[in-house]
Amino acid sequence: MKWDARRFVALLTISGAVDAASSTAIAGGFAIEQQNAAALGAAFAGAQARGADPGFAAYNPAAIGGVDCLDISVSATGVAATSKYRDAQGLLLGSVPISGEDSGGGYMRPAAIPNISLARPLGERLAVGLVLTSHFGLKSDFSADSVLRYQAQSSELLSLAASPTISFKAADGLTLGASLRLQYADLSIGAIIDAAGVAAASLITGFVPGTSDLPAEFGGDDLSLGFAAGFIAEVSPRLTVGGSYSSKITHDIEGDARFDIAQSAAARVLNQAAGLFAPTGFSTEFTTPAIAGVGLSYRACDCLTLLASATWTG
Repeated sequence: MKWDARRFVALLTISGAVDAASSTAIAGGFAIEQQNAAALGAAFAGAQARGADPGFAAYNPAAIGGVDCLDISVSATGVAATSKYRDAQGLLLGSVPISGEDSGGGYMRPAAIPNISLARPLGERLAVGLVLTSHFGLKSDFSADSVLRYQAQSSELLSLAASPTISFKAADGLTLGASLRLQYADLSIGAIIDAAGVAAASLITGFVPGTSDLPAEFGGDDLSLGFAAGFIAEVSPRLTVGGSYSSKITHDIEGDARFDIAQSAAARVLNQAAGLFAPTGFSTEFTTPAIAGVGLSYRACDCLTLLASATWTG
């Protein structure tokens, strides 16, 4: 038997973005924009329009076009989010208030994002390259005493992508690019299960919901394939426009579920009575969203360049 965590991961996504106010914000909550230190310095504006620089190929595969020799870009950026929640509350079995800390902070953990990109020309019009980076990630850790502990006490999503890339100069001022994206995803979830509530719902006497928590760990990984495509067009000597699209990638996570029944009297009773909470398989499915973006670079004068970008996540 396998533990199907589709509903559980949906709760995880929400709890990992408590401060988000819309589904768009939640979808973008684990998308990593910090692919390149230079792009970060410009607040990612115009990243899709930057050509002849493999360091920007994570935003637009056409960016490797125009290199005139072997070009290698190595970059590392960091993310340190400020996170907090307050006046949180919830119910067990629809009527029993969850006890614990209703306010807290620091549940989103710092992370480092590496990026290694390389490109080389193959003639005057063609270039090939490889991009190694992480496009999605999430790490959160709530206190075991938080009222949010039954949704996701801790969670970590790690993704690594290798993208073989090719670009073609279709015409003067127009470069097209495409890449395959081989994406590895590793998901780890630490959960607190209300074993006393399960026992009470099963009509086992002697247990009150919220009084016998069961620590559990779920983990698994998957390797899946997607793609990206883009263009960079020099509209005029001053204006460059770029656009890109990255496909969604569906991961079928397979792994293990482990329950620490030694920490919960209710879990031990349920294990003996019905075989619940024995080590078992774990499976879930999640999809990293498609992302489309457009950027422009306008050289207003020799000492001023204007940059702009717009991104859609779906």
